[in-house]
Amino acid sequence: MASSALRWRSPPPWEAISQILTRAGLGEALDVRPSSVAAWAGRRIFEETGRIDVAAQRLGMRSLDRAARFIGWEWAAGGG
Repeated sequence: MASSALRWRSPPPWEAISQILTRAGLGEALDVRPSSVAAWAGRRIFEETGRIDVAAQRLGMRSLDRAARFIGWEWAAGGG
């Protein structure tokens, strides 16, 4: 029988990312948040494929406009 006192719960992913950013000296940067990691990954996917739909899908976003804003791609201006 497992005791309830022995249960271990891992922290949410964003908390772990926050700790990593803090250790890297970026904890006080106002423009760097845990979501910055996902935005960076989405932008990289977009740059590799040239397709915002692929980046949106990998980010779990249904809206292409939202995905474009999230990764910092200004599609209306013709690129980014």
